[in-house]
Formats: sequence, structure tokens, C-alpha cells
Amino acid sequence: MGSKLKELGTEALPDVVKALMSESDRGAVVLAGSYIENLLGVSLRSKFKVKTKKLDESIFGANGALSTFSQRIDICESFGFIKAEICTELKIVKSIRNEFAHHPFDARFKDQEIDKLVKKLQLSKGMGIRDLKEPNESKSRQCYLSTCGSAITYISAFFGEA
Repeated sequence: MGSKLKELGTEALPDVVKALMSESDRGAVVLAGSYIENLLGVSLRSKFKVKTKKLDESIFGANGALSTFSQRIDICESFGFIKAEICTELKIVKSIRNEFAHHPFDARFKDQEIDKLVKKLQLSKGMGIRDLKEPNESKSRQCYLSTCGSAITYISAFFGEA
């Protein structure tokens, strides 16, 4: 039996950023993506008026209606909590995160599939990633993490201190 995941709001961001600095590419991708997934959960909880622990678990628990990154993104988009363009970015972040999480020994930023996903990211277009002819792991990591940072800022600004 696993322990309950700790909900991380914006107060945890400095610790997350510090942890990202020493992480491998895989660790940084999974940590940043998972932080956003968690922040969406905390943020959605702040909008819901769930009165019982049982109902909260039914909605946000491991098998709940809003237990996954995709479900949380879709709800935020459908209720207008987050702009469609940001949700598109979050879906790409989720896809990259899933590649690294589910292929821990094979996923690399230089991989063609991951490179294509990174090049779709718009929030970090100033990183110069689109000017590269060949995949550049360092720039791709910066692009991904910059996008995550922008998304976190956007979510935090919309929802306030969740």
C-alpha cells in the first residue's frame, strides 16, 4: 500500500527549482511535469466545494475522475480556467514527461520523437530551439523547463495561491 502523495502548491516551487538543477534530464522532465500535474490538482481543488474526504478521493484520488494530468488539463480548458493555447502546451509537456517516465533508459532529448515534441512548444520559442538543424539536448532541456516555468506562472496567476 503506497503513501498518499503530498499536495504541492506554489510554496514548493523554490524547492522544485533547486531539485531540478541537480537532476538528470529524465529526472528534471518527470519532476517538472509532475509538479504541474500536482499544481493543477491543488488549483482545481481550490475551485471545487468538496465537503467530504470520500468525495474528494472519488474526484482526485488514484482512480478519481480528475486523477490524471490529461483529465486535469481537459477540465481546466473546458471550464475556461486556462486558455486553450496553454492547455495545448500542457498536453505537449505531458507527452514529453510520459516519454521520459515510461522509457527511462531510452528517452533522450536528442530522440526524434521527443525533439519533434519540444519543437512544438510555443511558450519558450525565444530559446532558439527552432533554429537548430540537429537536436541539441541542452537547448531542448532549457526549452522544456522554460515552458514548464511559464505554465506554472500562468496557472499560479490564474488560480492565485492555491
